Amino acid sequence: PALKRELATLDSSDKVFTLVERPAKFPGGHLALTAYLGQTLKYPDAARQAKVQGKVFINFIVNQDGSVSDINVLKGIGYG
Repeated sequence: PALKRELATLDSSDKVFTLVERPAKFPGGHLALTAYLGQTLKYPDAARQAKVQGKVFINFIVNQDGSVSDINVLKGIGYG
């Protein structure tokens, strides 16, 4: 079956795509994204003290201007 590229039409100029030809890139590339996340994200103190580790899964939309919206935590580490 053909891959459905357009998920929904919000209005005549705004379309949401599940697959794009050129994916969004963080300004400065992957290393700049890693540095930004390292400076911005704060691990919960309770989780750090208990030495809890895990993965956090999020879902978000990258808008046409590069801004991010509709951020949702799908799965957290479940502690602190």
